[in-house]
Amino acid sequence: MRASRAALLLLLLIASGLALAAQEQATQTYVLPLGVYDRDGKFVEGLKPEQIRVKGVKATVKRLELDTGPRRIILLLDMSGSMGQRKTAWEFVRSVTKAVLTAIRPDNSVALHVFAEKHVVLVPFTEDFAAVDSQLDALPRPGRTEAKEAYGRKTALLDALASVMNECEKEFRLGDVIFLISDGGAMRTSEVKIQDLRSRVGRAGVRIFHLVPILPSLATVGDLWVWDLEVAESLAKETGGEILFPWETWEVPVPGGSYPPNYARSENVAATVQKAARLIQSVYRVELEVPESPHKPRKLTVEVLDSHKRRISKERLLDPRYLVPQPAHP
Repeated sequence: MRASRAALLLLLLIASGLALAAQEQATQTYVLPLGVYDRDGKFVEGLKPEQIRVKGVKATVKRLELDTGPRRIILLLDMSGSMGQRKTAWEFVRSVTKAVLTAIRPDNSVALHVFAEKHVVLVPFTEDFAAVDSQLDALPRPGRTEAKEAYGRKTALLDALASVMNECEKEFRLGDVIFLISDGGAMRTSEVKIQDLRSRVGRAGVRIFHLVPILPSLATVGDLWVWDLEVAESLAKETGGEILFPWETWEVPVPGGSYPPNYARSENVAATVQKAARLIQSVYRVELEVPESPHKPRKLTVEVLDSHKRRISKERLLDPRYLVPQPAHP
Protein backbone atom coordinates (compact mmCIF):
# COMPACT_ATOMS: atom_id res chain seq x y z
CA MET A 1 0.00 0.00 0.00
CA ARG A 2 2.79 2.38 0.96
CA ALA A 3 4.58 1.53 -2.30
CA SER A 4 1.40 2.31 -4.27
CA ARG A 5 0.98 5.65 -2.50
CA ALA A 6 4.63 6.50 -3.13
CA ALA A 7 4.22 5.64 -6.82
CA LEU A 8 1.05 7.74 -7.04
CA LEU A 9 2.80 10.67 -5.37
CA LEU A 10 5.71 10.34 -7.79
CA LEU A 11 3.32 10.38 -10.77
CA LEU A 12 1.59 13.48 -9.41
CA LEU A 13 4.93 15.24 -8.99
CA ILE A 14 5.96 14.32 -12.53
CA ALA A 15 2.61 15.49 -13.92
CA SER A 16 2.88 18.80 -12.03
CA GLY A 17 6.40 19.30 -13.33
CA LEU A 18 5.32 18.61 -16.91
CA ALA A 19 2.40 21.04 -16.57
CA LEU A 20 4.68 23.73 -15.18
CA ALA A 21 7.21 23.13 -17.95
CA ALA A 22 4.47 23.37 -20.56
CA GLN A 23 3.25 26.61 -19.04
CA GLU A 24 6.76 28.08 -19.03
CA GLN A 25 7.30 26.96 -22.61
CA ALA A 26 4.06 28.67 -23.68
CA THR A 27 5.22 31.99 -22.20
CA GLN A 28 7.01 34.13 -24.75
CA THR A 29 9.16 37.22 -24.32
CA TYR A 30 8.86 40.06 -26.83
CA VAL A 31 10.90 43.24 -26.94
CA LEU A 32 9.41 46.28 -28.69
CA PRO A 33 10.87 49.73 -29.46
CA LEU A 34 8.88 52.63 -28.01
CA GLY A 35 9.35 56.37 -28.48
CA VAL A 36 7.60 58.75 -26.05
CA TYR A 37 7.67 62.51 -26.74
CA ASP A 38 6.15 65.61 -25.15
CA ARG A 39 4.29 68.36 -27.00
CA ASP A 40 7.57 70.03 -27.96
CA GLY A 41 8.92 66.82 -29.48
CA LYS A 42 11.37 66.16 -26.64
CA PHE A 43 11.96 62.56 -25.64
CA VAL A 44 10.40 61.74 -22.25
CA GLU A 45 12.88 60.01 -19.94
CA GLY A 46 12.42 58.38 -16.54
CA LEU A 47 9.43 56.19 -17.31
CA LYS A 48 8.93 53.01 -15.26
CA PRO A 49 7.48 49.62 -16.31
CA GLU A 50 4.28 50.18 -14.31
CA GLN A 51 3.57 53.28 -16.41
CA ILE A 52 3.27 51.24 -19.61
CA ARG A 53 0.00 49.50 -20.43
CA VAL A 54 -0.58 47.23 -23.42
CA LYS A 55 -4.06 46.69 -24.83
CA GLY A 56 -5.25 44.23 -27.46
CA VAL A 57 -2.85 41.48 -26.35
CA LYS A 58 -2.67 39.81 -22.94
CA ALA A 59 0.82 40.79 -21.80
CA THR A 60 2.81 41.86 -18.76
CA VAL A 61 5.45 44.59 -19.01
CA LYS A 62 8.44 42.96 -17.29
CA ARG A 63 11.11 45.54 -18.06
CA LEU A 64 11.54 49.01 -19.52
CA GLU A 65 15.00 50.22 -20.51
CA LEU A 66 16.18 53.43 -22.16
CA ASP A 67 18.25 52.75 -25.28
CA THR A 68 20.20 55.63 -26.81
CA GLY A 69 22.97 53.52 -28.33
CA PRO A 70 24.28 53.64 -31.89
CA ARG A 71 21.84 52.71 -34.64
CA ARG A 72 22.14 50.98 -37.96
CA ILE A 73 20.43 53.24 -40.49
CA ILE A 74 19.70 52.36 -44.10
CA LEU A 75 19.14 55.36 -46.35
CA LEU A 76 16.77 53.90 -48.93
CA LEU A 77 16.64 56.43 -51.77
CA ASP A 78 13.94 56.34 -54.44
CA MET A 79 15.44 56.56 -57.95
CA SER A 80 12.19 56.23 -59.90
CA GLY A 81 11.42 58.63 -62.74
CA SER A 82 9.16 60.91 -60.70
CA MET A 83 12.03 61.82 -58.38
CA GLY A 84 13.91 63.57 -61.17
CA GLN A 85 11.20 65.23 -63.24
CA ARG A 86 13.06 68.51 -62.78
CA LYS A 87 16.79 68.97 -62.27
CA THR A 88 16.11 71.31 -59.35
CA ALA A 89 13.94 68.65 -57.72
CA TRP A 90 16.64 66.01 -57.86
CA GLU A 91 19.31 68.36 -56.52
CA PHE A 92 16.97 69.19 -53.67
CA VAL A 93 16.39 65.50 -52.88
CA ARG A 94 20.12 64.87 -52.87
CA SER A 95 20.75 67.84 -50.56
CA VAL A 96 18.06 66.60 -48.13
CA THR A 97 19.68 63.15 -48.06
CA LYS A 98 23.05 64.75 -47.30
CA ALA A 99 21.41 66.76 -44.52
CA VAL A 100 20.35 63.50 -42.86
CA LEU A 101 24.00 62.40 -42.79
CA THR A 102 24.93 65.66 -41.09
CA ALA A 103 22.14 65.44 -38.51
CA ILE A 104 22.58 61.88 -37.21
CA ARG A 105 25.16 60.93 -34.63
CA PRO A 106 28.62 60.07 -36.03
CA ASP A 107 28.80 56.78 -34.12
CA ASN A 108 25.84 55.39 -36.06
CA SER A 109 26.40 53.01 -38.97
CA VAL A 110 24.87 54.10 -42.27
CA ALA A 111 24.21 52.22 -45.50
CA LEU A 112 23.08 53.67 -48.82
CA HIS A 113 20.55 51.66 -50.81
CA VAL A 114 18.73 52.85 -53.92
CA PHE A 115 15.74 51.45 -55.74
CA ALA A 116 13.18 51.88 -58.49
CA GLU A 117 12.17 48.59 -60.07
CA LYS A 118 15.50 47.16 -58.88
CA HIS A 119 17.06 47.44 -55.42
CA VAL A 120 20.83 48.03 -55.25
CA VAL A 121 23.17 48.28 -52.24
CA LEU A 122 25.62 51.06 -53.07
CA VAL A 123 27.32 51.31 -49.66
CA PRO A 124 26.99 48.62 -46.97
CA PHE A 125 26.90 49.62 -43.28
CA THR A 126 29.77 51.98 -42.52
CA GLU A 127 30.74 54.81 -40.17
CA ASP A 128 32.48 56.53 -43.07
CA PHE A 129 29.79 59.07 -43.90
CA ALA A 130 32.08 60.68 -46.49
CA ALA A 131 31.90 57.50 -48.57
CA VAL A 132 28.10 57.70 -48.56
CA ASP A 133 28.25 61.38 -49.46
CA SER A 134 30.51 60.61 -52.44
CA GLN A 135 28.10 57.96 -53.72
CA LEU A 136 25.25 60.46 -53.51
CA ASP A 137 27.25 62.86 -55.70
CA ALA A 138 27.84 60.09 -58.25
CA LEU A 139 24.18 59.12 -58.64
CA PRO A 140 22.58 59.84 -62.03
CA ARG A 141 19.45 61.93 -62.15
CA PRO A 142 16.35 59.68 -61.97
CA GLY A 143 14.54 59.33 -65.26
CA ARG A 144 17.70 59.68 -67.34
CA THR A 145 18.84 56.75 -69.46
CA GLU A 146 21.69 55.81 -67.12
CA ALA A 147 19.34 55.68 -64.13
CA LYS A 148 16.63 53.73 -65.96
CA GLU A 149 19.15 51.15 -67.17
CA ALA A 150 20.60 50.70 -63.67
CA TYR A 151 17.44 50.80 -61.53
CA GLY A 152 14.37 50.94 -63.77
CA ARG A 153 11.72 53.64 -63.95
CA LYS A 154 8.81 52.65 -61.67
CA THR A 155 8.62 52.54 -57.86
CA ALA A 156 8.66 48.92 -56.63
CA LEU A 157 8.60 49.90 -52.96
CA LEU A 158 7.42 46.64 -51.38
CA ASP A 159 9.90 44.63 -53.45
CA ALA A 160 12.71 46.98 -52.39
CA LEU A 161 11.83 46.70 -48.70
CA ALA A 162 11.66 42.91 -48.96
CA SER A 163 15.07 42.92 -50.64
CA VAL A 164 16.46 45.12 -47.85
CA MET A 165 15.26 42.59 -45.29
CA ASN A 166 16.82 39.75 -47.28
CA GLU A 167 20.15 41.58 -47.29
CA CYS A 168 20.23 42.96 -43.74
CA GLU A 169 17.76 41.14 -41.51
CA LYS A 170 20.50 39.29 -39.61
CA GLU A 171 22.44 42.53 -39.02
CA PHE A 172 19.54 44.53 -37.59
CA ARG A 173 19.14 45.21 -33.88
CA LEU A 174 16.13 46.52 -32.00
CA GLY A 175 15.58 50.20 -32.80
CA ASP A 176 17.47 50.23 -36.10
CA VAL A 177 15.97 52.20 -38.96
CA ILE A 178 15.12 51.96 -42.63
CA PHE A 179 15.03 55.63 -43.66
CA LEU A 180 12.99 55.86 -46.85
CA ILE A 181 13.45 59.01 -48.93
CA SER A 182 10.73 58.97 -51.57
CA ASP A 183 7.84 60.94 -53.05
CA GLY A 184 5.64 58.09 -51.86
CA GLY A 185 4.32 56.53 -55.03
CA ALA A 186 4.34 52.74 -55.28
CA MET A 187 3.57 50.14 -57.94
CA ARG A 188 0.15 48.64 -57.41
CA THR A 189 1.26 45.15 -58.38
CA SER A 190 3.77 43.17 -56.35
CA GLU A 191 4.27 39.58 -55.26
CA VAL A 192 5.27 40.87 -51.82
CA LYS A 193 2.37 40.99 -49.37
CA ILE A 194 2.39 43.98 -47.06
CA GLN A 195 1.30 41.76 -44.13
CA ASP A 196 4.32 39.47 -44.58
CA LEU A 197 6.68 42.42 -44.93
CA ARG A 198 5.27 44.05 -41.81
CA SER A 199 5.83 40.85 -39.84
CA ARG A 200 9.44 40.55 -40.98
CA VAL A 201 10.20 44.15 -40.05
CA GLY A 202 8.43 43.71 -36.70
CA ARG A 203 10.34 40.55 -35.82
CA ALA A 204 13.63 42.38 -36.43
CA GLY A 205 12.56 45.31 -34.24
CA VAL A 206 13.23 47.71 -37.12
CA ARG A 207 11.41 51.01 -37.60
CA ILE A 208 10.63 52.63 -40.95
CA PHE A 209 10.89 56.40 -41.26
CA HIS A 210 9.67 58.02 -44.47
CA LEU A 211 10.88 61.49 -45.44
CA VAL A 212 8.91 63.02 -48.31
CA PRO A 213 11.28 65.66 -49.78
CA ILE A 214 9.16 66.60 -52.80
CA LEU A 215 5.50 66.54 -53.69
CA PRO A 216 4.17 62.99 -53.62
CA SER A 217 2.89 61.16 -56.65
CA LEU A 218 -0.76 61.62 -57.52
CA ALA A 219 -3.24 58.78 -57.81
CA THR A 220 -6.77 58.84 -59.21
CA VAL A 221 -9.70 58.02 -56.93
CA GLY A 222 -12.90 58.51 -58.86
CA ASP A 223 -12.68 62.02 -60.24
CA LEU A 224 -10.22 63.18 -57.57
CA TRP A 225 -6.45 63.28 -57.50
CA VAL A 226 -4.99 62.33 -54.10
CA TRP A 227 -1.51 61.85 -52.69
CA ASP A 228 -0.40 58.24 -53.12
CA LEU A 229 1.24 57.73 -49.72
CA GLU A 230 -0.88 54.94 -48.26
CA VAL A 231 1.61 52.05 -48.40
CA ALA A 232 4.67 53.91 -47.11
CA GLU A 233 2.71 55.80 -44.47
CA SER A 234 1.07 52.68 -43.04
CA LEU A 235 4.37 50.78 -42.87
CA ALA A 236 6.04 53.70 -41.11
CA LYS A 237 3.37 54.06 -38.45
CA GLU A 238 2.86 50.32 -37.94
CA THR A 239 6.58 49.73 -37.24
CA GLY A 240 6.96 52.52 -34.70
CA GLY A 241 8.40 54.95 -37.23
CA GLU A 242 7.13 58.21 -38.65
CA ILE A 243 6.29 59.95 -41.91
CA LEU A 244 8.00 63.33 -42.20
CA PHE A 245 6.95 66.29 -44.36
CA PRO A 246 9.40 69.21 -44.64
CA TRP A 247 6.88 71.55 -46.28
CA GLU A 248 5.16 74.56 -44.87
CA THR A 249 3.33 75.49 -48.04
CA TRP A 250 3.30 74.02 -51.51
CA GLU A 251 1.68 74.56 -54.84
CA VAL A 252 -0.50 71.69 -56.06
CA PRO A 253 0.61 70.61 -59.55
CA VAL A 254 -1.86 70.11 -62.37
CA PRO A 255 -2.14 66.38 -63.30
CA GLY A 256 0.15 65.81 -66.25
CA GLY A 257 1.91 69.12 -65.66
CA SER A 258 5.23 69.97 -64.08
CA TYR A 259 6.02 70.28 -60.41
CA PRO A 260 6.78 73.72 -58.96
CA PRO A 261 10.51 74.41 -58.44
CA ASN A 262 10.30 75.23 -54.72
CA TYR A 263 9.29 72.23 -52.61
CA ALA A 264 10.03 73.39 -49.06
CA ARG A 265 11.69 76.18 -47.20
CA SER A 266 15.27 75.40 -46.22
CA GLU A 267 14.72 76.20 -42.54
CA ASN A 268 11.79 73.81 -42.40
CA VAL A 269 13.83 71.05 -44.07
CA ALA A 270 16.57 71.50 -41.47
CA ALA A 271 14.04 71.31 -38.63
CA THR A 272 12.47 68.17 -40.10
CA VAL A 273 15.81 66.43 -40.50
CA GLN A 274 16.84 67.34 -36.95
CA LYS A 275 13.53 65.98 -35.69
CA ALA A 276 14.14 62.72 -37.56
CA ALA A 277 17.59 62.40 -35.98
CA ARG A 278 16.08 62.76 -32.49
CA LEU A 279 13.34 60.23 -33.19
CA ILE A 280 15.87 57.72 -34.48
CA GLN A 281 18.27 57.92 -31.58
CA SER A 282 16.23 57.49 -28.39
CA VAL A 283 13.82 54.63 -27.69
CA TYR A 284 12.64 52.52 -24.80
CA ARG A 285 13.07 48.77 -24.96
CA VAL A 286 9.75 47.37 -23.72
CA GLU A 287 10.02 43.74 -22.61
CA LEU A 288 6.68 41.97 -22.68
CA GLU A 289 5.84 38.56 -21.24
CA VAL A 290 3.02 36.99 -23.21
CA PRO A 291 1.38 33.85 -21.75
CA GLU A 292 0.43 32.48 -25.16
CA SER A 293 2.33 33.31 -28.33
CA PRO A 294 -0.06 34.46 -31.10
CA HIS A 295 -0.28 32.31 -34.22
CA LYS A 296 -0.76 35.39 -36.41
CA PRO A 297 -0.03 39.12 -36.01
CA ARG A 298 -2.17 40.72 -33.32
CA LYS A 299 -2.98 44.40 -33.13
CA LEU A 300 -1.82 46.09 -29.96
CA THR A 301 -2.00 49.54 -28.41
CA VAL A 302 0.57 50.97 -26.01
CA GLU A 303 -0.45 53.62 -23.47
CA VAL A 304 1.58 55.65 -20.96
CA LEU A 305 0.06 56.13 -17.49
CA ASP A 306 0.63 58.76 -14.80
CA SER A 307 1.16 58.04 -11.08
CA HIS A 308 -2.61 57.58 -10.65
CA LYS A 309 -2.76 54.92 -13.41
CA ARG A 310 -4.54 57.31 -15.75
CA ARG A 311 -3.64 57.49 -19.42
CA ILE A 312 -1.46 60.47 -20.31
CA SER A 313 -2.90 61.97 -23.47
CA LYS A 314 -0.45 64.81 -24.07
CA GLU A 315 2.49 62.52 -24.88
CA ARG A 316 3.05 61.33 -28.45
CA LEU A 317 3.99 57.70 -28.95
CA LEU A 318 5.85 55.96 -31.74
CA ASP A 319 5.19 52.28 -31.16
CA PRO A 320 4.70 49.12 -33.25
CA ARG A 321 1.03 48.45 -33.92
CA TYR A 322 1.32 44.64 -34.17
CA LEU A 323 2.72 41.78 -32.13
CA VAL A 324 4.01 39.18 -34.58
CA PRO A 325 4.22 35.44 -33.85
CA GLN A 326 7.93 35.30 -33.11
CA PRO A 327 9.77 37.41 -30.56
CA ALA A 328 11.69 40.35 -31.96
CA HIS A 329 14.77 39.93 -29.75
CA PRO A 330 14.84 37.42 -26.89
